[in-house]
Amino acid sequence: MVKRFYKPTTTLKHTTWYARDAQGNILSIYERATPTSEVKQTEVHIYGSSRIGIEQRNITYSTSPFAWLESEQHRHAGTKRYELTDHLGNVRVTISDMLVPRPASSFGYATQDAEVIDRRDYYPFGAIMPGRNYNAGSYRHGFNGKENDNEIAGVGNSQDYGLRMYDPRIARFKSVDPLAKDFPWNSPYSFAEGNPIENIDLDGAEKYDYRLTMTKQGEVKMTLTSQQDIVDKVIVGYRTVSYGADIQVPIYETRINQRQEYNINGRNASLSAVQELQGTKKPAPIIKAGMDKISRDYAANGGQFSENYNVAFGRFLFEQGFKGVKQSDFVKSATETWNTVDNATWKNGSTLYHMYESFVRQNDNTGYDKLLHFTASAYYTMKYGPKTSGFLGWSKEAFKDWLPGVFGIGEGWDNNDMRANQDGINYGKTVNNAVQNNTGEFDFCDD
Repeated sequence: MVKRFYKPTTTLKHTTWYARDAQGNILSIYERATPTSEVKQTEVHIYGSSRIGIEQRNITYSTSPFAWLESEQHRHAGTKRYELTDHLGNVRVTISDMLVPRPASSFGYATQDAEVIDRRDYYPFGAIMPGRNYNAGSYRHGFNGKENDNEIAGVGNSQDYGLRMYDPRIARFKSVDPLAKDFPWNSPYSFAEGNPIENIDLDGAEKYDYRLTMTKQGEVKMTLTSQQDIVDKVIVGYRTVSYGADIQVPIYETRINQRQEYNINGRNASLSAVQELQGTKKPAPIIKAGMDKISRDYAANGGQFSENYNVAFGRFLFEQGFKGVKQSDFVKSATETWNTVDNATWKNGSTLYHMYESFVRQNDNTGYDKLLHFTASAYYTMKYGPKTSGFLGWSKEAFKDWLPGVFGIGEGWDNNDMRANQDGINYGKTVNNAVQNNTGEFDFCDD
């Protein structure tokens, strides 16, 4: 991402480059002060669970592989800036990684304090209070933790919210909310629903819905169909209503929730799955192999898959995992394959889950759950033996599906699940036999 500053409108004055991670967090800043000057790395952002500060640098950008090493021979104290924020994420104070000695007090001992680089107090809608700030323009981020664009309107008077620019002096965004049609009760220019004491305003695109399709040639297509703020209805107070007796009636307001959600064809998804299906993130080798197999088989069979595809696909995944590992490590490889498939490993569904459910599933007998039954039984057979695997498969079906079904809250007994379990046991026995007798049936490397 790049930002260019022109003044007047046709003269380029300053250029800034932003290096970001997959979630959009800024990792590093590169700047060119004039059109003819060198590009320098000026900032590296520091993160814990969220941004906690910035390290300021002055390193000339170079394509030489040794440039970074040559510039990092010494550690320079005082270059880090750590931000102290309030409950709304407003940056109130930044301190450096230097300690400042304090003279001995009347109690007879000296202390050391953190070096304060800048500080600022804000009016409710984010304007910096005059007389209650110090060196306020020295840090990139300010109100709500957003980036200040000081070149436009002065220090702290214009902020970048991703989709729109905000002016805290007038408490308004400078352009219409892209989601205005979903919130007709709000002004399309308002900030934090007019309540900056309790609310913050996000980037305006926190829920993402994608449509996953595949061409006849097996090419995966991901299309963003909608994006919107996630808005919750919360109780903010109570009012008293008298119906012969006083009754406390809750007062509700809508509030913007800060979480992010992703959906693919109506199913919850992780950001990782979205990126892998978009092609912006490289999947693990076994996941990539599984994606390619579904695409090839979809193209070869006109989008039709057999009812026992779970067996063929499960075997394929296990045997992809066996490639390049020692025969003595086959159980370890099988464990990794099972963890790739197991829904419990993936909070919002893996990439293979979304591929399988979107393209392989024809009906209830061909869904991803049948693949789970096959791979689980095969894995447990390889690790514990067929009897234990059979007992675990039966127990799951009896206590997780059949018994709740008796009370009308479960799926009930499914013979197709038990058939998938037996298919997995048979495959697991085949693998065990090949390892025990060293038949060379699978593509292990030499021990």
